[in-house]
Amino acid sequence: WVYMFDGDFPGVREGLSRNPSGVEINSTYESGDASLTYSEVRLPNNGDAYLDYKIEFTAVKGGSSTPYLRFAELELPGHLEASLSPTLSPSISPTKNPTDSPTVTPTAGPSQSPSTSPSFDPTSSPTHPILECPSYLAGRLPLCTASKDSPCEFGLLRYEVLEESSPGASNGILCARVEIPNHDGWVGIGFSDNGSMTGSSIATTAVVGVPSSGTVLKYSLTARDKAGVYLMENQTLRGTSIFIDDADTTIMTFAKLLSETDEVEILTSGLNHFIAAKGGEFFLGDYHTPHYSNRQPGIEKDFSEDVPTSSPSFAPTMSPTTSKPSTPPTIAPSSSPTEPQPSATPTSSPSATPTSKPTFQPTVEGFAMPCPPAGDDPISLSSGSQRFQLSLANSACSIFIRKSTGALVPYARSYGGGVWEASPGPMAASMDSIDCTSSCLVELTPLDDLDDEYILVTKAARSTTNRDQIARWLEMTSFGPRMDEINALDDGVWSVEDRAAHLRQQIEIPMTSHREYFRERANAIWDDTSIPAKSDHPCSPGSKWRRYTYVEQDREYTRDDEYIYTTFETVEAEKDLEYFIFESDSFDEVNVGNGERGFNFRNRAHHSGIGYYDMHVQGDFIEWNITMQEADEYPISFRYASASKYGGGNSPLKLSVNGEVISSAYPFIYTDSWSMYKYSDMIDVTLNSGSNTIRLELAEDHSGPNIDHLRVGKPPAVVMKTNGWARTVLRNGISLLNGWPMVWDETTEVSFRSYPDPPQGDLWLFGANYGRLQLRFPTGAEKFLEAGNPPVDFTGYEQYLPNNYFSFDHL
Repeated sequence: WVYMFDGDFPGVREGLSRNPSGVEINSTYESGDASLTYSEVRLPNNGDAYLDYKIEFTAVKGGSSTPYLRFAELELPGHLEASLSPTLSPSISPTKNPTDSPTVTPTAGPSQSPSTSPSFDPTSSPTHPILECPSYLAGRLPLCTASKDSPCEFGLLRYEVLEESSPGASNGILCARVEIPNHDGWVGIGFSDNGSMTGSSIATTAVVGVPSSGTVLKYSLTARDKAGVYLMENQTLRGTSIFIDDADTTIMTFAKLLSETDEVEILTSGLNHFIAAKGGEFFLGDYHTPHYSNRQPGIEKDFSEDVPTSSPSFAPTMSPTTSKPSTPPTIAPSSSPTEPQPSATPTSSPSATPTSKPTFQPTVEGFAMPCPPAGDDPISLSSGSQRFQLSLANSACSIFIRKSTGALVPYARSYGGGVWEASPGPMAASMDSIDCTSSCLVELTPLDDLDDEYILVTKAARSTTNRDQIARWLEMTSFGPRMDEINALDDGVWSVEDRAAHLRQQIEIPMTSHREYFRERANAIWDDTSIPAKSDHPCSPGSKWRRYTYVEQDREYTRDDEYIYTTFETVEAEKDLEYFIFESDSFDEVNVGNGERGFNFRNRAHHSGIGYYDMHVQGDFIEWNITMQEADEYPISFRYASASKYGGGNSPLKLSVNGEVISSAYPFIYTDSWSMYKYSDMIDVTLNSGSNTIRLELAEDHSGPNIDHLRVGKPPAVVMKTNGWARTVLRNGISLLNGWPMVWDETTEVSFRSYPDPPQGDLWLFGANYGRLQLRFPTGAEKFLEAGNPPVDFTGYEQYLPNNYFSFDHL
């Protein structure tokens, strides 16, 4: 069912005039209804041919009245038009078409023959094609007023011209939508042969709509006053409607045949002349658009100047295939009835009937919505699969998600006549949801927020000069255009040959490295205790960009917010490396300077063993006596926690090995919390075979760190891989800030609990959020990586480098 109209029945005793349009209706009920116990609801003009109509009553009477409706009669005013309804046959039942002559002809009937034969032949095609207007009219024609103060504010004609497309069709149609803002009266648009109101060789044809009656009809204009306006007998408009929207704009729609007898032809190629008018009552006054007769510039349009669009095929889904009777009835009707009927029913049925009745619903296969003209308001779209035409050569056509806040989120785009593609951005269409040939099928997925909507909008590209094109070329083929390069290439012509010559010239130049240029503009070392102002581009001189591994986009996929997963892999060549842990929990393990008071078994989480040693008094020390199997040089480090901001977040200790001072100020950097543990920097020391003493001493007057344990030896390096791609190598193994130990294998997948933070400035000064990387494990545990957001570093592990990766040393 095709929705046509709805409305409410007004009260029956409100003095309303029945049939306000004045259309003659032969009804016995009307004459028998002197008490006005009837009512009506207005339906729009219907120019389409349908076989059935359905009326649905969605509510009953309200108030205290009896809750049901009573009907003595339902009238649907209208007329039957043979040329639009091939189911009507002049000699037999209109629902069937025989292939052979009836075996019995009528034997009685009217005594006179009609003056003309019925015009309908069921074997022929309709008089004009059954075309259907698209839901979106791409054409735009401003209707300009004669007023010199506001030259183009009268209104707008939206249109689409559909030429012949049905087999045997002799015509096409103009689909029109006339919009007159700030107006609530009648509106009209006329088709003139010379731009004047009355025309020259043929009278102007005007389509006039009246909102109060809901009529949209054709009139002939023979004079410039009401007396010269005649309702035309041949009313062939289809799809008519007229209404006033919420913005007080009167909108009239209709479909008109391009060529009709005794009417101005609408040309698909050539100049068409239009006039337009509006008013509160039916009179002609000052409210009309320019036309030739009052020496104002007229409204003209050559439809062939429009860029062709692919219109749908509007052929009927089924046409009658049976032929008319070979022998006409022997006795014809005595007068000219509107629908000839036989005087008697044939004694036998037709020998064949169509398998199904014609529906005359258009076949709209592959219809693609054109992009709106640049500058027009956006078009709202519904979700689901929709086909769109490609953009024009010098325009960009885009689909956005318009949020309830008014923000626009890019979804898909076509530009420069290219196929549709996903737009960059977090809500971009999946390329799997775009299928393109000469047009593109785009899947508009349902939106979660009901206040959001899809819109289609076009932006025109500005005309480009030679210099613009040269700059674009340099942007594509180099590190960017320079004015001297543009000047050198701009000799007035920029052709394909010029581009090829420039490309060949660049290829023949000896290859150089941009490494020095880049190193002058990228500082990989943070050498300040504060965050200075910095450029937002890594290639700007003096920029302060660090080579950290992960950015916010590494947390989740931008389209569906699904987490991205990271795995860990031990470097194969280091799997057999050994390292040793020496705890600091009791006198059995260490000698200490502050006695038992230094040992701490309080509920501070995340340490190894059963506790730690708290160095907080000057002169305090902790000393390990360890035994090594072989004398060699070993890397050592200490796991510790420190929340002291002394000395700019550094609480150094004196490190001695076997009585020799290795460092008088071995750094222990701020970890943000007494429960957050990390390893000190590895330092190489020489150890003897057998017994060795390793000592840390708090030589200065400040609070020292909590020492968890001593580590001797280097753990195997670990490769961090995201989506299977190596991102960096943790040279000294992997551990956690707030957990011990880290349990994992190469199948463990972790996601990032929060967005990765760039390491900027000093942790003690700016807090824990800088440079942190919080992992979520399969068990649900959420822990911080001890290495933080690590630097990109494959030095010594180049075998794990991804393709096309380059590196450089610190300055």
